[in-house]
Amino acid sequence: MLRHLHIIRAPLSGLPAEFLKERPGENGSAIVLVGDGVYAEELNGKSIYFIDEDAKSRGVELKNYKPLHYEDLVRLIFENDRIFLW
Repeated sequence: MLRHLHIIRAPLSGLPAEFLKERPGENGSAIVLVGDGVYAEELNGKSIYFIDEDAKSRGVELKNYKPLHYEDLVRLIFENDRIFLW
């Protein structure tokens, strides 16, 4: 089974928003909110993360997701089979 990593760099709209809302974190996939992606609408799923530094610098509190540092993101990139940038 392929593992996918979805990196969200901006608030979601259109097809990416529909896709990720229907299939959040399925099949071992993970979603990471980076940069302005921390403004993304509420997503559901177990494997949803955000870059702590980005959320703090924008004054955004994300209690339902797990915080990461950029070093953790690099690790996730190498652990997954496919990377999608939205």
